[in-house]
Amino acid sequence: LQWWGLVALTLISGSAVLKIPSVSVNFSISDVFTLTAAVVFGPAAGTALVAIDTLVISARLKRTTGLTLEKFLFNAAAPPVAMWISAVVFFRASGIAPLYLHPLGVDVVGPWLLVFAGLYFVLNTFPIAVVVALHERANLLSIWRKHFQNLWFTYIAGAPGTPFVVFALQLGTYGLVILALPLLLAVILHFAYRNATGRVADQLFHLAEV
Repeated sequence: LQWWGLVALTLISGSAVLKIPSVSVNFSISDVFTLTAAVVFGPAAGTALVAIDTLVISARLKRTTGLTLEKFLFNAAAPPVAMWISAVVFFRASGIAPLYLHPLGVDVVGPWLLVFAGLYFVLNTFPIAVVVALHERANLLSIWRKHFQNLWFTYIAGAPGTPFVVFALQLGTYGLVILALPLLLAVILHFAYRNATGRVADQLFHLAEV
């Protein structure tokens, strides 16, 4: 039940997508919940959750932007692979078991969570940078630095949030409600912000045409 709760929270937060205007790349802000699923329930649970999230986002992009089949398959496959590798490395390097088997304190899990999130960030962004660099015949490191280097905070920020989600899960149904309320507010604020910036972008485009 708790894993399905994380699925719901991931899909809600996944509806608020961070888009990089200069390239056709989108990122979900739901990493805190996918990291939690992996740390609490193991690599398979985290990978399955990322796969569901990326399939939903890719399907939405295919419907709204005419995403090609190749891009759809890449978008749907790359993040789950990155999560699987990162989670396996996390458990093997730390020696920690999934937290639903052996609960541990933040002091033990916290430093390894930062490693987990950092590795997930690298494995999630570098394959996209490789594809963009091949498509544009550009330098790989230049592409990565230009478009992805500054996104590290969106991934690393998921690590400090994970212990809070783990604590909320220990409260059962009440914990899920506690998580859902601020998340709903965050999603509303995100869409309000995106609507405002979208109108500004339209005005700038119109001004450029004039």
